[in-house]
Amino acid sequence: MQTDDINAPRENGGFERESLYSYIGDEREGYRVVAKKSASSNNYGVIKADGTPVIECKYSYIRDVVNGMFVFAIGGTWCNVEECELEKLRGPVRDNNHYFHLDWAKWGIIDINGNVLYEPFADFMQVISEGKVTYRIKDKYGVLDLSTGTKRLTEYDYLSSFYEGRCVAGKTRKLYDSGYWHLGPSSISFGFIKDDYSELIPCEYDSASQYLDEGVIEVYKDRDMARITFDLDGKVIDCTYEHDSDPCENIDWERETWNALTDGQYGDYPGPGVDFDLLDDSLGH
Repeated sequence: MQTDDINAPRENGGFERESLYSYIGDEREGYRVVAKKSASSNNYGVIKADGTPVIECKYSYIRDVVNGMFVFAIGGTWCNVEECELEKLRGPVRDNNHYFHLDWAKWGIIDINGNVLYEPFADFMQVISEGKVTYRIKDKYGVLDLSTGTKRLTEYDYLSSFYEGRCVAGKTRKLYDSGYWHLGPSSISFGFIKDDYSELIPCEYDSASQYLDEGVIEVYKDRDMARITFDLDGKVIDCTYEHDSDPCENIDWERETWNALTDGQYGDYPGPGVDFDLLDDSLGH
């Protein structure tokens, strides 16, 4: 959360320090998200690249423009998040290693003129990506397809934005400690879903990443000691580890690939020697 006073436009297109905005974002598609400081918080709006205001600074938060659309939030209160993985994932802002998120806000979408495209309906929204935006209502995440306007609430407790047609998905897991079931840090298990919402990688890993290399997704298990790399079809490419013993040596990769690809559609793993090319054809990949 940037708090420097900046941003009166100069003729050369730069910005001089002046108490006009408390925050100014990077230029995207010819627009910048800005904020003005009120007595208790920042109020967000939008200016053109030349500094011309286009959307009044009246929103609790605005994400960068994507294809002429802004995700925005109204109402709510900014809160400092404790070291809880689920809450950090839900929050859009990090400042000096502290996480913040908006409690009790509602999120929607506006266009570059400030016209409301989707009235605020969600408790949280991710960044628009590949024609979709993932959102949260209460404790479950859904997907809004911007090409059709359809909303689909899922079983997942976390969804990232889509990238190359794949999305990190998370489910909460209960930890047993001192005779009680409870939720706490590390209470999320991660996997991947496809853009048709079918499961690609089961939610059984400690963390996941989708932005490292084109065509590659990764999951981590055993508290990041093992890194398993998949292609976009869910086939295992590699496993690396950072430990004296190899946590991957006892993993049956053919079985892992079978489970990831079939998700139970073809029964239990039949044993070594699966023809995955034939399986891909039967699955329609």
